[in-house]
Amino acid sequence: MKDLHKVIIYRMEDVNYIGCTKQLLKRRAKAHRCSCFNPNHRQYNIPLYKHIRDNMLGIKLIPIKYLFVGNIARKMVEQYYIDKYDSINNGLNDVRAYTTRAQRKKQLRKTYQNNKEKQIKIQKKKIKCDRCGCVVRCNGIVRHYRTKKCQRLSKQYSPEI
Repeated sequence: MKDLHKVIIYRMEDVNYIGCTKQLLKRRAKAHRCSCFNPNHRQYNIPLYKHIRDNMLGIKLIPIKYLFVGNIARKMVEQYYIDKYDSINNGLNDVRAYTTRAQRKKQLRKTYQNNKEKQIKIQKKKIKCDRCGCVVRCNGIVRHYRTKKCQRLSKQYSPEI
């Protein structure tokens, strides 16, 4: 009984989104509202929250089932409910709850391919060192600070007090 956790499988009333939490539903609803309506939050642009904002829907969580399960089983149970209700909710569960290593590897490869050119562009961007005035790549500025050249030039140009 020590390794088991109380888990609540819930759905959002207006959008039929399926979720799983160990928190109280009031706390989880508050976290959803924060993510949905705060433009600075990292999950602000996921499809579920865009749908809620576009249709001016509220966030009301309805419990489906209360379970006592282990950590891995919790993910499997959530995935079971997502699969069961997925035809209803129009794919608003954008991330699988339970992923195997192969699925995770495939997902990471896809993400890498989508962002590859953007990352290369950022890495090749050149900036001027604020200590010595040398031009270096953006991703190598910290290594440049440790070079003898930068340390020597920064001592020459910095006023001694």
